[in-house]
Amino acid sequence: MKRLFVISVGLFLLFGPRAVFGQDKKTSPPATEAKKKSGPLCMKNCGSTSKKSYDVSNEVHSGEIIRGPRVVVAYNLKSPARYTYEWNSKTSYSAPPDLWSKLIGAAAPAAAAKQPAAPTPESPTPAKELAMMAQVAQPGGAKAVVKKGQPAISSDSLAVVQKAQKAIAESAQPIEDANNQIAGIDQNLQDSVSSDLQAATTQAANTSKAADAVSTAGLALVNFLSAVDAASTSGQIDNQLAPDSNFMKGVNAQWADWDVLTSLQNSTDLRKAFLSSRKTTFDKNQVALSTALSVSMHDLVAADEDLSVQSYKLLASPRSDAEKELIESTSADVEKVLAEVRGANTNLANASDTLDWATSTNNAIETALSNMVSSSATYKDFQKAQAALVAWRVTLVDTKNELTAYSQDKLHNPDPFSTSFDAGCDYTFSTTKQTTLTLTVIDNLPDKSATAPSNVLSLTVECASPFNVSAGVEFSTISSRQFAIQPVATPPGSTTTTNQFVLTSDSSFHPLPLVMVSARLCEPNEKIALNMSFGISGNFSSQNGSSAEFLIGPSLSLFRTMYFTPGLHIGKKTNLGSGFSIGNPVPPNVTTTPLESSYAVGFGFAITFTKP
Repeated sequence: MKRLFVISVGLFLLFGPRAVFGQDKKTSPPATEAKKKSGPLCMKNCGSTSKKSYDVSNEVHSGEIIRGPRVVVAYNLKSPARYTYEWNSKTSYSAPPDLWSKLIGAAAPAAAAKQPAAPTPESPTPAKELAMMAQVAQPGGAKAVVKKGQPAISSDSLAVVQKAQKAIAESAQPIEDANNQIAGIDQNLQDSVSSDLQAATTQAANTSKAADAVSTAGLALVNFLSAVDAASTSGQIDNQLAPDSNFMKGVNAQWADWDVLTSLQNSTDLRKAFLSSRKTTFDKNQVALSTALSVSMHDLVAADEDLSVQSYKLLASPRSDAEKELIESTSADVEKVLAEVRGANTNLANASDTLDWATSTNNAIETALSNMVSSSATYKDFQKAQAALVAWRVTLVDTKNELTAYSQDKLHNPDPFSTSFDAGCDYTFSTTKQTTLTLTVIDNLPDKSATAPSNVLSLTVECASPFNVSAGVEFSTISSRQFAIQPVATPPGSTTTTNQFVLTSDSSFHPLPLVMVSARLCEPNEKIALNMSFGISGNFSSQNGSSAEFLIGPSLSLFRTMYFTPGLHIGKKTNLGSGFSIGNPVPPNVTTTPLESSYAVGFGFAITFTKP
């Protein structure tokens, strides 16, 4: 029983507070950041099927920056029976780029006491008989018991008899008071206390067994988790879930019988009130009663001695038979009452011991119950520890089911030894998105030796702005023509010349410097992407000055660095003005070539590179 009383929180240190104790570690689908509605610049592959895998079995990966969108996969995880892996992500967006500036810039219970003997009060002398004896103590009382015609009793015998009868009469009240004092403190009380003590001891043994089972189960769990690895996880879980395993014995351990505890609690409470009341009265009256009984015993012993002396005198000098009978009967009465006084005194002492024993034992039962009832700290510790075991059982069953499902169908079931995070590239307009990913391993070992959570993978998934500025060269099919006024032999071959309008150059496919803004539409992988581009090219001419021309069309980019853009080119086309044509003579009043230009549409092709 002491064993239960010393059960404390220390027994359940294995199951102390844990942020993740007994948590459901069921494998979930790949973690995915919250998706935004895809915009026009992210029509496809905002969430990517492209994967980047990391082996986290023996290496910590940190600091890498990879291009999104990407599914980040961590494999060769530790045993899911013991460890939990958690993804954490933090997303930031850059300020939108100043495209125009870029464009311009690119361009430029305790043991019971010994049970005492139960009080066994003897039947007291009836009050009527004591009253008759008392008559002898009165003047002429002794004479009254002498029958008519008998010889008179001597005065010395009368004196001895009167003294004895007085002692008998005065003993009646102490005996009655002592018997009243011990009423209820008897064998029935001892039997009741002993029965409850036995029941409490049995329940204490049951609770101690249950507590031991839970404690042993906790140690078995820690040993299992400390030794389990990826290869042995499935088989080791089966061993733990076996009905006769120490772990399952702790899961199924039963506390005390609640009906018995309730009955014991009620019985103990009622007895406590009774014992408290009786002990208060007993302690108050015991000294006085013991003193009164001692006085009566002294008087009765003295009277008995006097009667004995008188009896010897009568033997030496015989008188009447009546006097002899009176002395003998009175002596018998004294011895009888003296035995009652002694019995009352003994019973009073036994009752005191019984009362102390019953009070001490009842308190011990109460203490035992206080460690077993549902409100006790001991039961709450047991309940908390067992609840943790039950939670671990759920975890082990779920882990076992996941392992079994994956082994049976690896195509449609997640790998318990792998986890992933889908880092998509949903972004707002022209911002650049960076997702900082960390994968944390949490050791769920319910023991002080559990390792602290640590990061096994830390990287950044960067989703650059869909807009990029690049610069390079464009090849246009719009003719680039230059005119001049030159002397021409007229007619040909003669020495006579006439100033005419002539075509000095005519290029149908010429390069132009180009600055281009591209909006990424689709990026199947890191190598290529499809963009929509708009470029401004400069047509620099000494004759016509500079003019801006434009290229609009799709771009195919390589590594987001080199852009190949075929498209519609809108550029300036130059012709002779004022109605002149090539070969017309120049009027005397015309000193410069009259030109006119207009925008024309043609095909263009550009090769550009992003500005470093």
